[in-house]
Amino acid sequence: MVSPVTGRSLRRVIDSYHGKVILINFWATYCPTCVDEFPALVRASDRFKSDGLVVLAVSADSPDDVDTKVRPFLRRNHVTAKTYILTEDPDTFVPNFDKTWLGGGLPRTYVFDRRGKFRFVTSEGQTEASLAHLIKPYL
Repeated sequence: MVSPVTGRSLRRVIDSYHGKVILINFWATYCPTCVDEFPALVRASDRFKSDGLVVLAVSADSPDDVDTKVRPFLRRNHVTAKTYILTEDPDTFVPNFDKTWLGGGLPRTYVFDRRGKFRFVTSEGQTEASLAHLIKPYL
C-alpha cells in the first residue's frame, strides 16, 4: 500500500513509532541512484526489523504515477516497508519536514533514534553495509 504524506503528517508518523529506530528514505523511480540502492534498503529492513528498525520509504514520484510506476517498482523489489508518496509540492514539503534540506538531492536518508530524535542524514546512495553502519548504533 502507498499512503499519501505531507511534511507535517510525516512528523506525526515518526512520533507514532516511539521506541523504534526509524530510517526514512526519500526516493523516486526516475532516480538511478535510488533504484540502485533500493534492494539494500529492503534487505536492511528485513534484517533489522526484529531489532526495532522501522523503514519508511517516501516516493517523490508524482501521485499520478503510483499505479503505473511506484507500485510495480515496489512489487519487483518485494517491499514490505511502509511506503508513502508526497502529496504536496516539494517546495512546501521540504521546509515542513527538514528546514535544512534545500530540496532535490535524491536519495535522501534520515535516521531517528528510539526517542524520535534525528541522528543522521545523507544524500548519498547506500549499500546494505553502509545502512547497517548508520543504524546499528541506535538499535
